Amino acid sequence: MTAIFADEALLPTGWTGRVRITMEGGVIRSVEANSSAQAQDERHAILVPAMPNLHSHAFQRGMAGLAERRGSDTDNFTISTMTGTVSPMPIWRKWPSVSPRLPRRPESA
Repeated sequence: MTAIFADEALLPTGWTGRVRITMEGGVIRSVEANSSAQAQDERHAILVPAMPNLHSHAFQRGMAGLAERRGSDTDNFTISTMTGTVSPMPIWRKWPSVSPRLPRRPESA
């Protein structure tokens, strides 16, 4: 059994002092307020509940294939794997100041 002792912990009833939480198999078995620390306890000054991971990518499954479309045959968006640069040529031709830090490629004849 694992135990954590905290000088202060935020419980559902509010801030509480001298809290000992015991866990077994990753499950909280008990929460004791106004308790004493044991020699083997992991000790902390403050404990607060963790933020649960509630985000989801389910919308991406629903959208799969609906937003993709092939560009025109003259679309030449390129990614150079050797230099790690991304070169959006059509934007550079229309607005040269959009990405001044990326190297310009010569215009094709």
